[in-house]
Amino acid sequence: MGIIVPVRDSLLVIILFVMWPSCHADVCCFPKQLEGQLSMLYSRATGSDLFTEINMDGSFDWTNKRIREYIPATGYLQLLFFGKGVGYFIKNSTCQVQKLSPLSDSEFCVPDRAKRMKSYKIGLKEKMTFTDYVFSPVKKGNIGQQIRTITDDCVPVVDIYFMNRNNYFEMVTYSYQNITPGIKDEKVFNVPSFCKSSVQRMGNTHAKEKTVFWNSFGFKDNSLV
Repeated sequence: MGIIVPVRDSLLVIILFVMWPSCHADVCCFPKQLEGQLSMLYSRATGSDLFTEINMDGSFDWTNKRIREYIPATGYLQLLFFGKGVGYFIKNSTCQVQKLSPLSDSEFCVPDRAKRMKSYKIGLKEKMTFTDYVFSPVKKGNIGQQIRTITDDCVPVVDIYFMNRNNYFEMVTYSYQNITPGIKDEKVFNVPSFCKSSVQRMGNTHAKEKTVFWNSFGFKDNSLV
């Protein structure tokens, strides 16, 4: 999921939203519930570092249409409830509440328009098969093409995004690590009590606008990052 802007706290992916393995005419979709660590690596146009990496813990529960993202290094927490249309964006004791518009299920699948690039095996004793697909988004924005790598059962491995911004190209890699099925502890979705008294901002926003990942593509409406 661009322009180069400082990416500091939040992530997801929400490009990582999780779906069930049979949606519409798509090749496949992610499982309904997953947990694990996620890492975003993106290039920088300025500064001494060529790349910046952000690591986070993610819980993706599309059975109940909700996602939790937590960045241990900064303490930034996002609780996104798409079924209720509300998101909580928390840093320290500050909580921002905002309406969320729905997400398209097909955004988190390998779409039927995707071109299969290749399949290959990784591992010495226990080999796993991976398949790379390339496709362009329906709403391109700054994103030109995307490569999505999945396992045989459609668990995400890597997403690579290629973008054209102001006549230069940028690449963002989003990797999924230590992924396990299901949600181990439902309490990770509990909303802190001090959030419930926060004033909800007016207007709708797509969840992409509230993630560091999507901020790197020009969405800047996030006072917490």
